[in-house]
Parts: sequence; C-alpha cells; structure tokens
Amino acid sequence: SKRSPKMESKRMGSLSLLLIFVFFSSCVSESFGRKIIADHFDKLGWKSESHVHPHSTVKFTVFLKNSNVKELKRIFEEVSDPSHSNYGKHKSMDELNKLTNPSQKSWKKVEKWLREMKEENTEIERKSSHFTVSTPAFVAEKLFQTRFKTWTHLSSGSSFVRTFGYASIPKHLEEDIELVSGLSEFHVPKKHLRKTFEPKSTRQNYYLGFNSTVKNLREFYNIVDVNTQSNKTSQAVLAFNDFFSANALKHFLNVNNVSTVDPIVIGRNCLSDNPPCGEGESDLDIQYMMGLAPGVRTYFIGNDNTSWVLEALSNVLPTLPEQPQVISISYGSSELHNCDPPSPPSSCTQTQLSNSKYVELTDIWFMKLGASGTTVLVSSGDDGSNGTPWETASCPLDNSVYAPDGGAQFNSSECMQTIVNFNGTDYVFPMSYAVASNLPDSVAAQFFSDNSGCDAQLDNITMSLHTNCSCDTLSYKSYQANSTTFVFKKFQYSPSLGKTYAQSWPATSPYITSVGATTIWGPKNESAASSKIGAVISSGGGFSNYYAIPRYQLKAVKLWDLQQNQGANRVQGNYSIEYRGYPDISLSGHNYLTFGSNLSVEHVDGTSASSPSFGAIVSLLNDARLSKGRRPLGFLNYLLYSRFAAINGTYFDTTEGETKCGEKNCCQFGFVATKGWDPTTGFGTPNYKQWKQIVLSLPSSKI
Repeated sequence: SKRSPKMESKRMGSLSLLLIFVFFSSCVSESFGRKIIADHFDKLGWKSESHVHPHSTVKFTVFLKNSNVKELKRIFEEVSDPSHSNYGKHKSMDELNKLTNPSQKSWKKVEKWLREMKEENTEIERKSSHFTVSTPAFVAEKLFQTRFKTWTHLSSGSSFVRTFGYASIPKHLEEDIELVSGLSEFHVPKKHLRKTFEPKSTRQNYYLGFNSTVKNLREFYNIVDVNTQSNKTSQAVLAFNDFFSANALKHFLNVNNVSTVDPIVIGRNCLSDNPPCGEGESDLDIQYMMGLAPGVRTYFIGNDNTSWVLEALSNVLPTLPEQPQVISISYGSSELHNCDPPSPPSSCTQTQLSNSKYVELTDIWFMKLGASGTTVLVSSGDDGSNGTPWETASCPLDNSVYAPDGGAQFNSSECMQTIVNFNGTDYVFPMSYAVASNLPDSVAAQFFSDNSGCDAQLDNITMSLHTNCSCDTLSYKSYQANSTTFVFKKFQYSPSLGKTYAQSWPATSPYITSVGATTIWGPKNESAASSKIGAVISSGGGFSNYYAIPRYQLKAVKLWDLQQNQGANRVQGNYSIEYRGYPDISLSGHNYLTFGSNLSVEHVDGTSASSPSFGAIVSLLNDARLSKGRRPLGFLNYLLYSRFAAINGTYFDTTEGETKCGEKNCCQFGFVATKGWDPTTGFGTPNYKQWKQIVLSLPSSKI
C-alpha cells in the first residue's frame, strides 16, 4: 500500500511516542526488580493480530541454567574421538542429565515462583532441566507482565501465540533461568526439499538421467548390506508441522521390494487438520530412511508448528521407549536471524533477546545425544551459500542467470539490484531488510517511474529488479520523503553492505554432522547439486557466522584454504575460515522418486533427501557393530575428519559444482567443489564398503 507524506509524518510521530513508551517501560521494569527476557512490538514478515482470549491456553517452557557444561563437552569430545582412550565409551542419558542438572536451589526458586499461579487450569511438569507449563493467557500475562497476541507469518500463513511488548521475570531469578521458550521465538522451520511434478517442463532442464531409487543408491555407494542383523538398531526422523502418508509408505516399500516393520509414530497425525499440515517432507524422509535400512526400528517424531529443535529434543524425544542411535533433521532456519555475532565468535547479539540462548541450549542437547551414542544428522540447506534474497542482499547478483528455479514474474533482467543511501548508509535495493522496512513506497514508485523506459519493475518472486537496461544506463536520482533524502546509485559490491553468505542452522552447529546434496550424472560421476545445472535446489554450504571452527576441522579447512582457495581461485565475500565450515559429508540429493498420498510418483530434490538416506547408511554401520557386540558410532565428525580422511578410497571425492545459486537468484560469489574437503560438499560422498571395514576395526568397548 502507498502512504501519503501526511500519513508518513503521522506514522513517524506515533512511532516516536511508542519508542518513548518502550524506553520508559524498560526503565520501570528494571527499576522495579524485573528482568526483561523478550520484546516484540513489530517483526518483519509477521503481523500481530488480536489479543488472545484471557482463558485461552498458553504453553511455554522454563529452562534452568545447566551445570557442568564444560565437563559435558569434554566427555562428548573424548567418546567421539577415535584417537582417545575413551572412544566409544558412551554415557547413558540419565548420567548426562544428572551431570548437567541445575542446582537444587534453582529448582526450588523457580518452582516456587511458578506455583504462585494458583489457577486450577494450570499444569506444571518438571523435566530433566526445565519446567513445561500450560496455563490460561491471563495467568501467563501476569506472570511475565506482558500481553499475548496471535502472530501470523505473512508468507507461510503459520499462526501462533507470542508476547506483544516486553516480557519479564523477577530479577532474583535471573541467575537461575536460562530461557523461557514459547514467548518470543518466531521459528518457521524451512523444509529442505523441492518437488517437480513435471520435470521436463522446468526451465533449467531437470536432469532425468539418474533416478535416486533405493536400488540405484545402493549400487552407486557400494551399499552391500540389505538385511540387518541386530534387533538393537534404531533410527528416527524429526518432523515439524508435517506428517507422512502410511499408504504411500506401504506402496513405496512394495515398489522397491523392501520388507520391513512399520514405523513407530510419536506425535499426532496433522494431515486431517484444517488446514492440513505438510506431507512431502515426511514422505521423503520416512520412505528412504526405511527403504535403505530395512529392518531397522524406525521412529517418526512429529512436532506441531509451535515447536522447533530444542522443544523436540527436550520435551518429545525423552518420551520414546528408547533413544534412537541415528536422528535425521531435514529442516533449518537462518543462522543470521538467530544471531549477528561479533568477531571473533564469542557470544551472540541476537535479533530477539532469547534466540542465542535457544541456540546454546539446543547445542547442549546435541552434545548429550552424541555423548550417549546418538548420531545427529542435519541437512545443509537448499539455497546454496547465499540463501534467500532477504538474507544476503549484499551478494552481487549474476544478471546472466535469472530465477533458475523458474516461476518468477519475468524471464530476465539486465540489472537486478542498485544501491539506495539514506541516513548516511548504503543499502541494497530492493532486497535488504532495511529497505523493506524503511523505504517509503512513494520513493520506490518514483524510481520505477523515472526508469519506466527501461521497464523497471520489482519482481515480487525473486525480490530483485527487472529492467531492460544495463545498470550503467539506468537513471539514478535523489528523492525526498519524511524529511529524509534517498539517493539511488549503481550497485557496487562492498563488505560494508552486509553479509555476503547465509547459513542454515542447525546445520552449522559443530555438534552435529551436516549433510549436503549432490547430483549423480552416471557411474562414478556426481557434482554438487545446483539449480544452475540439472537440479531444482543448490546444496547449502559455507562458513558459519557464529560458531568458531571446531578442533576436529582445523586441518581440513586449513588445507582447503592453502591449496584450493588462493590467487584467482580465492572465493570473494565476507566469510572467515576461523569459523565452522559445512557440510561435512554429502549424498545424492537429486531426482528421488517418492510417492504421495495419491500414490502418484513425485520427483524430489533436496538435502532433505540426502540426510535421511545418509542416516540409513549410518544405521547399517551401527547394525554391523551392534551385531558384534560393539557400541554405535555416535557423533561422527571426529571419525570423518581423521580415520576416514586418512584412507584413500573412503570417500567419492566430489570436485565439480558450486553453491552460487540461492532460492531465487544466482550470485557472482560462492564456493566451488574441489579436491578434498570443501565448503560445498564436505569430503564428498561415502564408499559404504570401505566405511564398514573401518568402523568394524575401530577400538570400542563392548555393550
């Protein structure tokens, strides 16, 4: 909608009054013994709607501060490192929970505070390191001195209840409470898959020369084991607001001649909801994890749209009858939206007050899982190293490649981005957050009007410019609005424009194994999956902006930088090899043939295919070890970067492909696959036959 100057002035005046009120409220809260833990007055991409009914149920989780986290990390590293004498000597989850258990003093203080809610419809349950609470909205509003509203995600339509304004806790609990989740997080986990129902009609010429079927994947990766031997082997997929079709799974297994037991389902089937939840992600995950590892006990762990990884691991996973030895996560969120850290990485100045704590607590769970013998796998993302247009507006776009996935408003553009300067700072137009939230519609309209001869328009799909003129010949002028001068000028890349690369979390966590995607072209021939050539996704990869490089990765990253990232081959952009590189490993992520509820075949791409399929491979390795009385592999990365990397033939090294294309556009900058480890496909893909020989020779205590 367009705003008149008068409306803009009124809006800015109202905003000034709101900011004064916010500042005053903050000071009052702090001075009256309250600690602010969340603040939401506006959120780009979300719309706050009506206040919730006072007696509507609000659910939240109060996480207490963990104890002995450094000791947990030490155990995690020792039992995961094949060169350490404690390798494979996993602890039980009960032992680790006792190790990290918050202090009794904290338990008592927090529980006393929660029990002050005397409403009879309140439920408080104590867990391993936290309380889960369900209570009427008016009780929660009093507890946190806040208001609850329904917020709706403008692009996905997802809605849930979150705070509006400040939320706070008593200041005397500040040292006891780490995080209250369910108040201020706006998690919309992104599924890492894309379908193409009519692959021949896609503009990037979808490659159909290799079908990633169960049979073909077994042959390509030398998966010699078809039948499992141990009844102790287990695996799981996590799903978020998504569920699978039981009929489609049965049909898939019959078509692929796979005999196995039914999955154990945790969570509610949301396909019958109005509107129904998604299905394609879960169909893909469960079909290929079970198809490639038949006989392995498989759990499907469904979570609703208010949950993300921390809630799934802390509240749902402990309800299972056993702890799965492999967990695959085919979802991600923007690391840049979680935190925008300083350099060097040390802490996280988060976009919302609780997000960094959310990341830290999730990592503690990842460490506990690894230390107790579970392999956690996360898909690396489907948007290359540049993410969505909103995340990395500073990346110089490649005008020769327009909307590689198709579906845009236009087919080409001679100039896809410009610079607009206001308040002394350069921003990228039209893609950056600052432009979206601060540039008046009237200014953009004037720019387009002055360049109407070039057919200058905004492509609302790619969030880039469409023009028939080169960047050199566009008209760049200054415009006035709201007492601010907006100066347009030709785009020229500068690191000061913001982040060049975007990362998918939790794929960047150093406590999980990140799995990228390849396209298989034929026998012994695969490249990094790219929407530029043959696929409808581009495998995610690059370097974290938050996590320091882990010890196990130092040698591999340094070798990549010294041998492959020098001179004319040096990758441009603002990244640092002092941070965690990903992915660690890859697997085919192109042209998976799945079935939906209507039993029609679907062609699917995604690191969402790579992660559960690789998870099945790890389950087969675990089964081989368990059948000989040995322990499961647990956290893989020390093994991947040491024993496996030292032996020729362990990996199928992927040396072709790149990460330059994101969801909507392609950039001039990006990472390319090279010899050895690289931030495009990791070490490449697994040679299962070699892996099995190595894992059976590893030192390990008996079960």
